[in-house]
Amino acid sequence: YQDFQRDSGAVAEIKEACTLPGLYPQGAFTHFASADEGAEALAGFYVRLIPAAAMLAAFELLLYELATGLVSGILLQFVCGMAMGYLSGCFYPMNFFPETIERIGGILPVGVALRYADACMAGQPFWLEGAGIALYLTAFLTLAVFMRRYRTRF
Repeated sequence: YQDFQRDSGAVAEIKEACTLPGLYPQGAFTHFASADEGAEALAGFYVRLIPAAAMLAAFELLLYELATGLVSGILLQFVCGMAMGYLSGCFYPMNFFPETIERIGGILPVGVALRYADACMAGQPFWLEGAGIALYLTAFLTLAVFMRRYRTRF
């Protein structure tokens, strides 16, 4: 993180990204006294997103291991990603769906990652969501390793 702060080119890009309209929810990174403070907060936000990105990457790895071929793996990843994104509120607001679908979408990996990102962006405690991400990450990696071992034995 300290090396990142010293790289003036990267910090300048983050400062520019903070000013792009529509990139983040209104007011998300605009309450800082200076652009440097906003850039530091945005960089910290990106660092906090690493566990969610790792969890989603582990999920994609598991889906690839479950598929029997390259094309079926790509299709499985696309279909699962679209379905979970739809049910988790990526395409429509969660209050658009019935309560049962809202509950299901909230416990799916994408839903947990979205709640985690929302809590990180809002500066709220994110320990419950972080525990869900750690649980999913561990489960996905463990299942992917077992699938790989099973497939290489036969």
